[in-house]
Amino acid sequence: MAEATIRDVAREAQLSVASVSRALNGHKSVRPETRARIVAVADRLGYVPHAGARSLSMARSNAIVNVDAGVSILEALRARGCRVPSSCESGTCGTCRTRLLEGDADHRDLVLNEGERADHIMICVSRAKSPELVLDL
Repeated sequence: MAEATIRDVAREAQLSVASVSRALNGHKSVRPETRARIVAVADRLGYVPHAGARSLSMARSNAIVNVDAGVSILEALRARGCRVPSSCESGTCGTCRTRLLEGDADHRDLVLNEGERADHIMICVSRAKSPELVLDL
């Protein structure tokens, strides 16, 4: 039998993947009874989050994207159908510069200085250090 995915949990709980992700990541916007229902479904299905996966919340669209280990934020957004500006995809041009609202980023670019890294991220190469990043998207 295949491992349960977050999509399986969402389908079984009759909720969106974004709602399930928020609940499992402890987001304060999820009602306790909804969180309990999701956790019960996840437990019943044997769902185990990928150890390297991170959650990316987009503040303006209120969407959540899971970013697997080894995948850039830009790649995960594209796979979800999001169109964001990019050019070099090596962290050198600054085209994909995005405001970082919450979370701890692993900056791998050559563009941002230390001061800018507090509230911006180059999504083509940088990753999340914390379980969740919230971006101004």
